[in-house]
Amino acid sequence: MTPTLADCPPGKTVVIQGFEGDSSCYQRLFEMGILSGTPVHVVGRAPLGDPLQIEVRGARLMLRLADAKRILISL
Repeated sequence: MTPTLADCPPGKTVVIQGFEGDSSCYQRLFEMGILSGTPVHVVGRAPLGDPLQIEVRGARLMLRLADAKRILISL
């Protein structure tokens, strides 16, 4: 099973490998700069785990856990 961005602990930097599921949210992710091959740093999580704060290309973003579960990564 391929790990997803939702599985990544805070403080870790990973590389996006691809996406799974339907393509309904891909356009929004692409507009935020979340593309295959892009390094992503997981900054932290909200107290209940959702949302996830990430840093992509120098910008800090909040990402819903449901969306993070669709993003495949390599460690």
